[in-house]
Amino acid sequence: MSLKHRIGLVFGIIIFITAFTIISRVEYNYSNQKISSLPTQGNARKEKKYYLKELNGYVAVYYEDKVSLYECTNIEIDELPLSVQAEINAGKEVIGITAVYGFLENYSSWLLERTKENEYIKHW
Repeated sequence: MSLKHRIGLVFGIIIFITAFTIISRVEYNYSNQKISSLPTQGNARKEKKYYLKELNGYVAVYYEDKVSLYECTNIEIDELPLSVQAEINAGKEVIGITAVYGFLENYSSWLLERTKENEYIKHW
């Protein structure tokens, strides 16, 4: 191999490595910019807060302002466990209407089962 070919080969390798490095850096920078500038999609929003409080001996659901009534339930506060009564008397915060109905459903079912047990005991 002649000296001309060796010099050409060395320069070719240097140019190839330089081009590869530059392309890799540009591609890396472009991919980082692309990830950081992705637009958000969907309709994610903050869940509303509700408060469970006592109203005339019953559990009531209030909006976030703690004054506007959302719903009054037929769950008597005195029938609930003492720890739950304390939470409700303090104004139990519940995030999201699904969680509100989950709480109300759980304690409605609990009270119904408790009533059935008491009736069964009275019967015997």
